[in-house]
Amino acid sequence: KPIDSHCHEIYPTYIHVGRIGSQEGMSSNLSWPWKLKWLAIAPKPFSALSIILGSCVIKHIALDRKRRSSVYHRLVLAESTFSVLGAIAIFIGTWFIPSGTRGVYLASGNNLTCSIQGFFIQMFGTGSGLYYTSLSVYYFLTIIRGWNENKAKTAEKWLHAVPFLFSLITAAVGAALGLYNNAQVWCWIAPPANHVSAFRLAFFYVPCLVGMFLATIIMISIVRHVLLQERATDKYSIRAPDGNGTPKRRKNTNMVAKQAVAYVISSYLSLIFPMIVRTAEMVNASIDFAWIALFTIFMPAQGTYVFVVYFRPLYLRYRRRHPELNFAQVVVLFLRKSFFAISPSIRSSISTFRRSRTTSKSASGATSTERVKTKEGNNQMDTFEDVEENPVKA
Repeated sequence: KPIDSHCHEIYPTYIHVGRIGSQEGMSSNLSWPWKLKWLAIAPKPFSALSIILGSCVIKHIALDRKRRSSVYHRLVLAESTFSVLGAIAIFIGTWFIPSGTRGVYLASGNNLTCSIQGFFIQMFGTGSGLYYTSLSVYYFLTIIRGWNENKAKTAEKWLHAVPFLFSLITAAVGAALGLYNNAQVWCWIAPPANHVSAFRLAFFYVPCLVGMFLATIIMISIVRHVLLQERATDKYSIRAPDGNGTPKRRKNTNMVAKQAVAYVISSYLSLIFPMIVRTAEMVNASIDFAWIALFTIFMPAQGTYVFVVYFRPLYLRYRRRHPELNFAQVVVLFLRKSFFAISPSIRSSISTFRRSRTTSKSASGATSTERVKTKEGNNQMDTFEDVEENPVKA
C-alpha cells in the first residue's frame, strides 16, 4: 500500500507531508521525497552549531575558578551541558532508528541504538528545558527576595536536583517500559508502545509547560519589581542622565530586564514548536509541513540560545569599550579574548618559567638591562590576555 498510509499509521502528524511515493521506490533508495530527507538532515547543522557554541559556554565557565564558584554560572554550566548532550543525540537523528524502517531516511540503527537515543533525548531534552525554570527561580531569589550568594547556595541543590532527577527518572522509566521507538525524526516515546500520549504528557508536556509558565511569571515579577524599586529611588537621588537623557539606573534596569526576558524567549524558542507538532500528533490532527520544518530547526539549536543570552552582556561591554570597531571586528575581538585567551594557570606557569630563566641569567652574569627587559616581558605576559572577570551579572 502507499507509504504515506503506512506513515500515518505509525506517526499521524506526518500524514500532511504529502504524497511521498510507493513502498518499492522507498526500499530501492532511489526516489526519497525531499520532505523525508529534510526530516533526517535538517536538524544536523543546527544541532552541530548548538554543540560547538554550548561547548564554548562550558569551557568559559569550567576553566575559570571564580565563575565555577558562582551559583548563577554553575546553573548556566549545567544548562549548557544538558543542551550539548541533547544536541548530540539530535545530531545522530535517524541514524539510530532501526535499519529498514519504512518512511525514514538514513535509518541505520537497531532497537538498542533507538532505546539509547530515546533515553538521551528524554533526559537531556527535558532537563535542559527545566533548567530554564531553575535559572528563573535563581533570579527571583537574588533580585526580588534579595538573597546574597551564600544564601543562594543553600537553595542551589534543589535548583539542580529537580531538573536532574526528574529527567533521569523519567528517562529510565521510559527505557524500562520500552517506550522509545521510531518518532520519525529520531527515537523518542512513540508507538507501538502503549499509552504514548499519557507518557508524553507526564514526562514532557506538562512539566515543561508548568516550567515555562512559572518562568514567565517570575520574569514579569522581576521586571516590575526592579522598575518600582528604581522609581522609588529616583525620588531621593540625583538623576544622572546619559547622552540620550535616560537615567543611568533606568539603563541598568533595562539590561536586567532584557537578560531575564531573553532566557524566557530561549525556552519558548526551543520548546514551542515541538509542543505544537507533538500535540497535533496526539490528537490525530493534520499539520502543515512548515510547522514540522520549524520544529527540526529551533529545537536542535537550544545550545545556541544559551550561548547568545549568556555572552550578550560581555559582548555589549566590548562594544562600549571599542566604539570605533564595526560589528565583525568586535565579534573577532570578543572571541579571541573569550575563547582563545591563555588561561590563568598557563599564564602563571609561563611567568614562573620566565622568572626562573631570569634568575639563571642573573646567576651567570646577565646584565641589568637584560633583566629589566625580561621583567617587562613577564608583566606583558601577565596582562596580555586579561579577560573580563564577571562577564554576566544577574
